[in-house]
Amino acid sequence: FGYTVPNLLIEYAMRNTHVPVGPWRGVNTNQNSVYLECFMDEVARAAGKDPLQFRRELMAKHPKHLAVLNAAAEKADYGKPLPAGVHRGIAQFMGYGSYSAAVAEVSVSGEGRVKVHRMVLAIDCGHAVNPQQIAAQVEGSVVYGLSATFYGECTVENGCMRESNFHNYLLL
Repeated sequence: FGYTVPNLLIEYAMRNTHVPVGPWRGVNTNQNSVYLECFMDEVARAAGKDPLQFRRELMAKHPKHLAVLNAAAEKADYGKPLPAGVHRGIAQFMGYGSYSAAVAEVSVSGEGRVKVHRMVLAIDCGHAVNPQQIAAQVEGSVVYGLSATFYGECTVENGCMRESNFHNYLLL
């Protein structure tokens, strides 16, 4: 989780969709991190605080989470002003023993087209046995995450997924 929040209560309800999840074997973990980090942005905004500073305050007792968040922010020059129309987001996550953080810089055209200008990621996955494989995993996670965001459509037809492989599931 990575945040120190007094009186925290997290509840969930398991649901069986009866549809194989295929490559989304981390179903719920990935999506829940997006929901949580978007909510953290909303709370930071409501508190009148910068999203990075707000997270730092709540992560003071979570040094590994904080270290990757700070690394991503530093590498992305988080405090540096962006060109007009370009927006910056920041998020962190810990899953399966790895700590990660990302900074995204995006814009939206007048026609509603989203453009990703830059992604900066930081990860602490522990002892790096194969650094090239780690880089590939991180880069692949960005590709799959952005693909799901921009193109992800999963159609259930007669209890089965219509999108069965790369020929009918778009990737970046």
